[in-house]
Amino acid sequence: MRSLGIVIVLAVVVTGCSEILAAFLVTVDIPADSYSVAEGRTWDVPVNISGCDSTNPDDCVTWHSDHGCVVRFGTGATATAVHFGTARVDVSANGGASSDHADVTVLPQTPVKLQLAERLLPLARDGTGVLALKLFDASDHELRRPATFTSADTTLVVIQGVDPGCEALWPDGVQIRGVRAGSTFVFARFDTLVDSSSVTVQP
Repeated sequence: MRSLGIVIVLAVVVTGCSEILAAFLVTVDIPADSYSVAEGRTWDVPVNISGCDSTNPDDCVTWHSDHGCVVRFGTGATATAVHFGTARVDVSANGGASSDHADVTVLPQTPVKLQLAERLLPLARDGTGVLALKLFDASDHELRRPATFTSADTTLVVIQGVDPGCEALWPDGVQIRGVRAGSTFVFARFDTLVDSSSVTVQP
């Protein structure tokens, strides 16, 4: 019985060590040191993962961007080039025991369309509201730029300020306030692109 107990203990120890060793055998490698991606695109960062027992290799690794306003991760290796600039992306396994990184340059694209979210916006007198803003390139990918905003009649509607985007690099929209009853337009501009929303202030 004593010999049987020793065998069982050894089996448990060996099994435990094997599981620990297997966990540390997961290795990661990003094939290239740098990548260039067009602004607004979503793509999967190339990576080689070995030693992962999961049917989904992404379960064995974690991803990180040092500048989420330039490159932002969604699920697993899927990332979005949010804004032009540079960012370092890191992948790690085993709590950082195996890791790799690459530098990503997001190339600026030319906005060809600017769009305010609301065509018609009712607003209470002395009430506030937000008009969301989006810009797009020729392939309909969303871009971010520092647009400006104006009211056609500041006796009816005034611009309170912008709704700041990531680290205030761009506005996600504009905050407006109704002054007195009536209707006017709020304009958004970037370069030669212009869009407007009709704002009606209720009595």
